[in-house]
Amino acid sequence: MRLESLFFGYPCRDNTCPTTVACLLPISVYCVKLKALRIHFSTVDVVEDFKSISEDPHFRELRSLPRCTLAGLGVGEIPLVLDESGVETVAKGMVDIFPSLQSCRGFGGTWFEVSRRIEECTGNAVGEYYLTLPLRFT
Repeated sequence: MRLESLFFGYPCRDNTCPTTVACLLPISVYCVKLKALRIHFSTVDVVEDFKSISEDPHFRELRSLPRCTLAGLGVGEIPLVLDESGVETVAKGMVDIFPSLQSCRGFGGTWFEVSRRIEECTGNAVGEYYLTLPLRFT
């Protein structure tokens, strides 16, 4: 049996989680049947985190392996404040980890911008759908 849904607690709005985006690539590689993921991670240094994992040789090895076909990532209320360059880095980093990703659903305008940039990177036009359907964790 393989995991198809993985929900790691409730995303916190205080950004106190010790988990970083570095945990996402192993999830993508080792949970290849994954269809639903809700996770929280620190966004304090998220741009630098994406840059550092792109340079890590271990992560380069993992990128050569098959990965899950996750289309939507739920991040809830994780705070995210980025400039345009940061939005680009996060969106491309997410698509690099989850090649089938179509959206990154979370509250706040920056997550919406990341999701829009993901659409541009992948050519998947999800559009206004995710703007009108907020993700609630129950």
